[in-house]
Amino acid sequence: SMMLSLLLFTVVIYIPDPRMTSQPRVVDPKYVKENGAERLTGETYCLADLLKEWGIDSLIDDFNLSPAWQCRLCPYVDNDDDLITVLEEGVSCFVNESYAEDVVNSCGGDGIDFVTKSDWNDLPKPRIAFKSDWGRPGTVMADHTKLHLLQSFKELYESEDVLNLQMFHREGTDNPNIPCLPLQLKWPLPDVLGTQAGHALVPNSDEAPSEKEGLHGGQASLHAGQGVVVDNATRLSKKGALTWWHLDDGGEFVYQVALPLNNHSDAPTLIGPTGKPVTKLFVFVPLDAYDLIAQDDWQEGLHTVSALDLFRSPHHHLPTDPDVGDSKQSPSSLPTLWVALLEAGGRPLLSTPNVQHLVLTIQDCVMIEQRRLGKLFVDEMAYFMERARKWAEPPVMYNFLSKELKDENYVVATLIPFLISAASSFIGNLAGEHKQELQGEMGEEEKMTDRVCNFRAQRALASLEAIQKCHRHFAISKPALNQLQQYIADLKTLQGCGENIPIDTRNWRINNTIDGVRHGVIGVSQFGPTAFSARVRAKCHPVFGPIRSSVDDAVQDLKTMKAHIVHVTPPREVIQKQQEHLDEAQRKTDGEPLLELMVDASNFIDEELFSTLNKELIKLHEKGSARTALFNPCTLHQETKMQQQHQEMNVDMDALFD
Repeated sequence: SMMLSLLLFTVVIYIPDPRMTSQPRVVDPKYVKENGAERLTGETYCLADLLKEWGIDSLIDDFNLSPAWQCRLCPYVDNDDDLITVLEEGVSCFVNESYAEDVVNSCGGDGIDFVTKSDWNDLPKPRIAFKSDWGRPGTVMADHTKLHLLQSFKELYESEDVLNLQMFHREGTDNPNIPCLPLQLKWPLPDVLGTQAGHALVPNSDEAPSEKEGLHGGQASLHAGQGVVVDNATRLSKKGALTWWHLDDGGEFVYQVALPLNNHSDAPTLIGPTGKPVTKLFVFVPLDAYDLIAQDDWQEGLHTVSALDLFRSPHHHLPTDPDVGDSKQSPSSLPTLWVALLEAGGRPLLSTPNVQHLVLTIQDCVMIEQRRLGKLFVDEMAYFMERARKWAEPPVMYNFLSKELKDENYVVATLIPFLISAASSFIGNLAGEHKQELQGEMGEEEKMTDRVCNFRAQRALASLEAIQKCHRHFAISKPALNQLQQYIADLKTLQGCGENIPIDTRNWRINNTIDGVRHGVIGVSQFGPTAFSARVRAKCHPVFGPIRSSVDDAVQDLKTMKAHIVHVTPPREVIQKQQEHLDEAQRKTDGEPLLELMVDASNFIDEELFSTLNKELIKLHEKGSARTALFNPCTLHQETKMQQQHQEMNVDMDALFD
């Protein structure tokens, strides 16, 4: 009876888990209390704590983000001075909503309703969408199971798979007849970044064919003032879609805005700082921390994504500062990340060139983007081309990089005179025969503020120096190069007399990083001019040693770490079985090149064979008998030859540096 009484009078209070409710989280205004450029030196926050507070961690499987990662939120800028300061630091930022007004008005109030409109919902040709896990560090890029062929835009949002589709608006690619909204984006700071690309072309317009092609991201480049439009895209994403680490394609700026979701935001996950639903989370890494994220010297022949898994890498695998210790809360041991929350119908995000970043979709959404190279940011292009030289597979370069910069008539007669004019406008009346020989006839500069004029000058000088330093990437004859060198020397002589062009901190970082790319040591990552860390490979993921002030010390660490690696040789029967799978695949395709069949996702070879091959390789990978779980049989024979050299980490790195 006593137990019955307790049961009758016990009150059970149920406190629901906020993750299980439909009530959205709201970003605390304290995270954006600094305005404009003030946020560049504002307070830092623990990234893991922020993602948990916002409920974003629930979208990531096996979430185990080290608390050592610190971050700042990308600044909001509303004036040219703040924007210039942010650009000088190479930080991505949000600009005023007014720059995207035309885009927001054109989509009719809801981006998903817009793209799924019956007029263009069905795709003339199936498009490949990527599943969320494609490109994850340690996985194989040529995995067809991570691809999905879409027949319509609506299918992406109705699919059981978490998908991401980036559709470029390019002439002659069987695009649906959907308007190219990125053309309506207005760019801030037009004297530096260029003017609006123009509105979508109407049928039978009288623009030249090359102009039409350029506007749609074709082979021709569209020159819009100081900018060169190289691509326009509409991106459809489902909640949870994760685009892993990547560089943008050529040292360009990416300017993006999320379309409003007035009819599809009944239960948003997160409300952003301006009161609108957050669609995407961007995480940016500083330019000089590239080697912390990507390990290019491991790419060749592996066919796997060699990069740091931000959300799952154990804390003891990260580089640590020996002067600070191995505390999980040691912010000095890792670079400060930048986080951007892209709101539906909110501020456009201007992404700075050449920084590794990943993007997590917070709710179903549509984002449009325009990509453009900056004529005043030639050093960004030079850095990208220097970096790409180290890649196992050369990227497809934009036409402006692969053709116009390889045309001496354009480089010497057009680009360099433009840069000299911009640099000279700060100095005033610059006398000297070298300027006269290179400058040519230039139009008068439009009126602009001193700050804008000065920024153009420092960017122009940085671009001229990039052409000189990285001249292998530009079509410039020896005599013209000598003239350019003399002009730069003359300009610096004038600077020494007190007429100084301000120091360009962004270009300083670029030059240091280029030197690191050229003179880097395999197995040593560089995070700055005096920050080096040895690294080895553990189950397709990097394990870093302590941060050292010299490359020689890091090399010694590398030797120590390699001495603790266990070498594994795959059994002979493993190699034989893999070769049998390859032979069987070759027979089923009647001897045709497998690589050609793999290019078209609709023509994958026998699914049963693929399934068998995948399962076998996954088993081998889990046992540590195969270097990687390779899903593309066309490259299987390359892996077989390399497996004899396989190295697998089998030691706790913590014990090495006590």
